[in-house]
Amino acid sequence: MRKFWIKAVETALILIVPAVTIFAGSPTLKTITVDGDMSDWANVITNPVQYVTDGTSSSNCALSTDRDCPISSTGRDLTGFAWTYDNTNI
Repeated sequence: MRKFWIKAVETALILIVPAVTIFAGSPTLKTITVDGDMSDWANVITNPVQYVTDGTSSSNCALSTDRDCPISSTGRDLTGFAWTYDNTNI
């Protein structure tokens, strides 16, 4: 299942990154070290091409701006999403 999601992300980036670059500006390329230190993301999350915020959760998903509504478990509401890549990693 993990390989499926990796392939799905790779495919999405292959399709989205060129379109985003053409229409909205350039992405910030950054090597991210998965070590719990979020400072690696500082330049990425200030780039509107690569970062979106999510609305607040609501009991009525039809009227909500929350993109991951409904939330099936407490404490796991996605509030923001960022993406980046570098010369060797996506």
